[in-house]
Amino acid sequence: MRYDRQVIGYHACERAVADRLLGGDAFRPSQNEWDWLGAGVYFWEFGHQRAYDWAQQWPRLKGKESAIVGGVLQLGNCLDLLDTDHTRRLAQFANGLVERGAAVPANVGTIRRGDCFLVNRYCESCAEQGAPFDTVRGLFQEGDPLIAGSEIRLENHIQVVVRRPPAIVGLFRPRGFTAWGAPVAPEHDVGQAESNG
Repeated sequence: MRYDRQVIGYHACERAVADRLLGGDAFRPSQNEWDWLGAGVYFWEFGHQRAYDWAQQWPRLKGKESAIVGGVLQLGNCLDLLDTDHTRRLAQFANGLVERGAAVPANVGTIRRGDCFLVNRYCESCAEQGAPFDTVRGLFQEGDPLIAGSEIRLENHIQVVVRRPPAIVGLFRPRGFTAWGAPVAPEHDVGQAESNG
C-alpha cells in the first residue's frame, strides 16, 4: 500500500555514528539474519525514549556513548504489518514457500531468523515484480505487563525499516536530550494539573 504521509522515527546508535549521519554520511542498512523486519535501516516510530533505552541496553554499544538520530520518513510503498491486507498476503506467500519445501529458520526468543527470512524473501519477490517496498512497518509487544494480567506492555513500540534510502527525507538531533547523553529532566510533571490560581 502506498502511503503519502510521513512519520517521525528515531534511530539508535553510538554518538560517533550519529555525528557522521548528521554530517551527511549515508546509513549502513542492517543485514543481520535475525533482524525482526528484514534488512534495512531501523527506526522507532514516534518513540525517542524507547530508541534511547535500546541504545543504552544494546550489548554492542556498552562502553560507548549512546545517541539517537531523529528522521522524517516518507512511508511510500510500505509493507505495513499493522494492515491485515498485508499480513494476509505475507502469510499466503510464507505458506507457499513452506509448501514448496523452503527451509524457513525458526525464531528463538528475540532472535527472529524466521521472520527476517520471510520478510526479506517477500520484499525481494515484490521487487522482482516491479513493486519494491520503500519501508516495512510492524508493531511489537515487549516488556513487562502494566499489572498482572494486562496485555499492555511497558516497551510496546512500532518499528519502521527503511529499505530504500530516499524514504529518509531528513535527519535531526532530537530536543529534550543533553548533548548526546541522558534525557533532560522535565521542568514539571505534565501529569499534575496546573492551577490557574
